[in-house]
Amino acid sequence: MERTTCCVVGGGPAGMVLGLLLARAGVAVTVLEKHGDFLRDFRGDTVHPSTLALLDDLGLAGQFGRLPQRRVTTVQLPLGPDRSLVTVGNIGALRGKYNYIAMVPQWDLLNLLADEAGREPSFTVRMNTEATAFLMDRTELPPWSSEAESSGQGHGGPVPHVRRPYR
Repeated sequence: MERTTCCVVGGGPAGMVLGLLLARAGVAVTVLEKHGDFLRDFRGDTVHPSTLALLDDLGLAGQFGRLPQRRVTTVQLPLGPDRSLVTVGNIGALRGKYNYIAMVPQWDLLNLLADEAGREPSFTVRMNTEATAFLMDRTELPPWSSEAESSGQGHGGPVPHVRRPYR
């Protein structure tokens, strides 16, 4: 039986940063990620100035800087009858160290966060693990079980039922 103090559902940027922060604080944390890896298309591969500053605060700026990336400092749109480019935003004019948006494949960022969190003894990430329901009862059961165990219908990996202790 596996136990954890905190279960984070979803290994996206927010879930991985939360897992890293909790693990660094000594909290036993397990992040559940329904996919087998982070290599897929995402809605956005942008890392904004506030997130760049957070990565710096976490001591990850150097590692992040080594990831393949493009820096965006201006936003331009084709406007007018001749469709000439007009600058509608100038991020480079912001004060501070991070006055750009980094265009980075999200899988690279997630791998960086998972690798860093994995250095913490209280961190676990379970890939191919999808939380499908929250159950509350008086029984002592593992925090997750496979879908095949619970319903007899697995689909390529363990699918947990996340349990909260009954109080």
